[in-house]
Amino acid sequence: MSQTERPEFIHLHVHSEFSLKDGLLKMKPLLSQIAAQHMPAVGLTDAGNLFALVKFYESACSRGIKPVLGAEVQVQTGDSPAERLVLLAMNNHGYKNLIHLVSTGFTEAPLRGVLQEDEIFAHSDGLIVLSGGMHGHLWQLAQGADQAALQERIQRWQNCFGDRYYLELTRTARPGEERVNMALLAAASALQVGVVATNDVCFAHQDDFEAHETRVCIHEGRSLDDPRRER
Repeated sequence: MSQTERPEFIHLHVHSEFSLKDGLLKMKPLLSQIAAQHMPAVGLTDAGNLFALVKFYESACSRGIKPVLGAEVQVQTGDSPAERLVLLAMNNHGYKNLIHLVSTGFTEAPLRGVLQEDEIFAHSDGLIVLSGGMHGHLWQLAQGADQAALQERIQRWQNCFGDRYYLELTRTARPGEERVNMALLAAASALQVGVVATNDVCFAHQDDFEAHETRVCIHEGRSLDDPRRER
């Protein structure tokens, strides 16, 4: 790859059509677009499942693209509402822990699909954690003024994952993003935590937006013109 072809961005938070609530991306078009943009790797992080994992791995490898295996999961801290974060496998041990955690969320968790912090901490080896970005597990704390509470939660994860825990920043012009980004950057500076930029990809082209919105509405049981729903 020449210097002029070096990518400026590698996606690490991508939803395929197997993210039933919001994803539209089919595997072959996704990987074709990644190849066309000269990205050497891509992370697939479907919501709560690994259904596309084998197809993704084989198809990516056949195109010379490094497949980063992951999942977006729901995590609960005590009795607080469940919020999302991203788990990425960095080696075979992490891959096995990823499978365990996703399976546990649907077979043993008190709330279907929701993991407790301690369960993730107990199976942290070989995993990289991204904080979830928009509506991630730091979202509510970062929207408030209590920087101490935000840093306390970050430190709890940092103590377990060390430099394998990253604060995830998104900039997609949605309400609250910039305020949260500023709070996370301040915490990252204070605690020396790495940050990573993502785009939480659910579709490939602007023209796909309406189809994406329709899928989200079906999942949420809402109509397209419902003023209460987030776009």
